[in-house]
This record gives sequence, C-alpha cells and structure tokens, in this order.
Amino acid sequence: MRTDHLASVALLLLFAPLSCSSAPPLPPLDEHSPASPQAAEAPLPRASRAFEKLDDDAPDPGAGHEHGHEHAGAYVCPMHEEVASEAPGNCTRCRMALVKREAK
Repeated sequence: MRTDHLASVALLLLFAPLSCSSAPPLPPLDEHSPASPQAAEAPLPRASRAFEKLDDDAPDPGAGHEHGHEHAGAYVCPMHEEVASEAPGNCTRCRMALVKREAK
C-alpha cells in the first residue's frame, strides 16, 4: 500500500511540470482593437426616442407658476406632485394613474 502511494506521488511529480507549462504569448493588440489603450473611444449610442411623443404634448409643469403654492387638484401623480387634476386620469408627463391627494 505504501508503494502505491509512492508511485502515485512519483507520477504526479513527473507529469506536474508538463501540465503547468506556460501558455504561448498573446499576439500584440491592433490599434483599433477595443482592448488596446491606443484605440479611440467608441461614440455614444443615440438616445432612445421611445418617449419623445410623450414629452411633445406635456405642458411645462412650471409654466405660468412662478409662485410657490401647492396646486389645488384632488388627484396628483405619485411621481410628479406638480401634475394635479380635479378628476381621475393620467399624468401628462409619465402617464401614471393619478391618485387621490392625501389630506394634510
């Protein structure tokens, strides 16, 4: 049994250097490769135009309201408290459902 153990260790020591050989060197990076430090930065992608139509018909929330009072609407947008309405509906900025204003 001890001989089997010694044989296993001898085989391990014999083949260990072969399995740990160094990998071949990598080829140099092309100057246009994204991984190259000399490569130019890629341009940013165009901004999404998915919500462009939503913004076209939304009134400016601060238009004509230079004073700092709270709007009197019974329903408000949970995300945009400046968007208020007397009747239930949707926010003109994000299209979320308006919720009843909480009594203070």
